[in-house]
Amino acid sequence: MTLVFHDRNRNPATHALVMGVGRYPFLEGGSHPAPEVSRWGLGQLSSPPVSAKAIADFLIGELDNPGAPLGSVELLLSPSGPYALPGGGGSRDVEAATMANIEVASKGWKARCDRHPDNVALFFFCGHGVSRRHLSLLAEDFGDPAHARVFKNALDLEKTAEGMGSDCRARVQCFFADACRSVPQSAAMEIDSVGLFSIMENLRRPEDAPLFYSTLPKDPAYGNAHGVTPYTRAVLNGFRGTGSVYRNGRWRVTTGRLAEAIARAMAAEGEAGSAPGTPGQRPAGGGQGGALSVLHTIAGRPQVPVRIFLQPQGVSKKVHLSITSKTSPAKTVSRGPDGCVWHLLLDWGEYEGSATFPSGPPPIHRDPRDLYVDTPETTDTWEL
Repeated sequence: MTLVFHDRNRNPATHALVMGVGRYPFLEGGSHPAPEVSRWGLGQLSSPPVSAKAIADFLIGELDNPGAPLGSVELLLSPSGPYALPGGGGSRDVEAATMANIEVASKGWKARCDRHPDNVALFFFCGHGVSRRHLSLLAEDFGDPAHARVFKNALDLEKTAEGMGSDCRARVQCFFADACRSVPQSAAMEIDSVGLFSIMENLRRPEDAPLFYSTLPKDPAYGNAHGVTPYTRAVLNGFRGTGSVYRNGRWRVTTGRLAEAIARAMAAEGEAGSAPGTPGQRPAGGGQGGALSVLHTIAGRPQVPVRIFLQPQGVSKKVHLSITSKTSPAKTVSRGPDGCVWHLLLDWGEYEGSATFPSGPPPIHRDPRDLYVDTPETTDTWEL
């Protein structure tokens, strides 16, 4: 197991299991492609390790949950290697996300989560997924021909969540799966992956146990070459403020608001065309719970997704735009001629927008306009 962060003195606490699988030796392009699975069209991935590291960076460097401060982060990466702790805290050698390592790490994670009923359990996986009725998440050594069962080195997400909920005292248990939910046409065999934990007969029900899927059933999920996936970016932006609500004098990220924020962000990705080849990737939810559990609090003002629509049609190709905050110190964001919708993230508060047509001489400046950025999202139309 690879505990990249562990504070035994925090109880209750937030405990996370984070996995990013990009290397698959037995799939297409791997070092030992296995005939039975290497023709499925599932190959090597570059986004998952980067995305998993980004989640771990946020948890260790930014997570602030007064009711359950960070207690541990267990990290598995494929390919394995050193993980640089945020804030210059040195590095840790991280083990590979093989099935054997996942099983060991998950048992330790579950045991830590079970120590207090007010603990928060976070599970994050980024890598290949295959789904019919349930979602199977593929470990690094998936398809190893040494095993008769093709899906021996895969885990059933829904059964894992159900088993965790039936035998773990943590009242809040969140599962994030950044993976495809489609089935390769050549994968005609039965998908018989199992959960990481046994499902106990006398089910103990957590108060809030949502499943966060990166895409709809039967749909693919997408990544960015050597970068964070669009879905992971949406999750991180949600934690950093787009998934927050103002409650008891603080901006707090809750399970329900986070799900809403992720859906808005993924819709904006498709609308903006910022992720080529990702048409229609829509996240989905599952599990159970009240959607009100607090996962994180924002130290200052939350980030808010903003969309500026430009009218009339075609004017966006000619105009330079800028938005400046009215708070001190003033911050300005700008863009040149581009699409007819400007997507951006701004801190909650008041702004002033301006537009300039640089063709001239002299350049033509439009009168400044006020923009009030409020949660959960802000939309405005500028007639230019």
